[in-house]
Amino acid sequence: MFKAIILLTGFFFIPNCFAFYENFESQFSISHKNTEIQVGILGVKNTKGTLLYLPGFADTFDNHESLLHTFSNLGLKVITFDYPEHGQSGGSIRWWGLPELSSIIPAVLNDPRTEFKPGSPLIMAGWSTGATIAIRTAQAWQKNVLPAGTELKGIIAFAPAMPARIVIHVNKDNLTSGEMKHDPKPNAVPVLGQFSGSITLQSKLAEMESIPATIPTLILVAGNREDEFAQSNSTTRFVRASAENVIGFQCDGARHGLEFEPLQGSSAKNLAARFAQALLVNDLSSVKALNPRFCPRIEK
Repeated sequence: MFKAIILLTGFFFIPNCFAFYENFESQFSISHKNTEIQVGILGVKNTKGTLLYLPGFADTFDNHESLLHTFSNLGLKVITFDYPEHGQSGGSIRWWGLPELSSIIPAVLNDPRTEFKPGSPLIMAGWSTGATIAIRTAQAWQKNVLPAGTELKGIIAFAPAMPARIVIHVNKDNLTSGEMKHDPKPNAVPVLGQFSGSITLQSKLAEMESIPATIPTLILVAGNREDEFAQSNSTTRFVRASAENVIGFQCDGARHGLEFEPLQGSSAKNLAARFAQALLVNDLSSVKALNPRFCPRIEK
């Protein structure tokens, strides 16, 4: 069962969990704008760099445990958090737009328990809404979102909304291909406020504005027909029109939760890991040469 969320365009189901996630080395909550935000960390002692992971809407960071362990195994410290009214975070998402959600990032990174050093290199990764927030940060929000002096080393975007597709109905199966793990108590909550308008506006701006040429970016796109939440054809056009720092792969036939698809998901996660490795050594040539069967490269 899932918490039903009524948007302007339809229904979403938000997972709501009531115990600590088992496989994160460090977990704690911070208070931001009078809301308790749950934070998780993997690879507490890793030193090669830091990766900040942003989940999607109607999602929790625990859903991406396998992917986050992949990043951690590369030597990256992974920091992530749940949005308001998601997972173990409190509050209501009703009045949080994407810029407001991005304001959680400095609150998390500046908390001494993350041990993030201001001025350190940072990779941002995310899925869906989280991927769009990462892209908007690169395009327009770096000064407001990243601690002073922080180098945004690169972005890894799984199925970003560029722009969002009008949604009529969502259920857990087409949200993450049946891989949602939790069974919270159902509780219908209307969301007709700031979030709905913000995801529409900011996802359109993400499509219209360019990513700075100094920020290497990997964009993984789901199928044009299968993705019910992001306009994949628009994202593909964005990749083709972007500078060489933006590399894209389209996982044909994959739904929005492409990370969870049995064939395309493995290919997408491998591409993300290869890209993160390339960022650590400042050499993207090996990734640009890839053209996997289930997620072929988007040619420019």
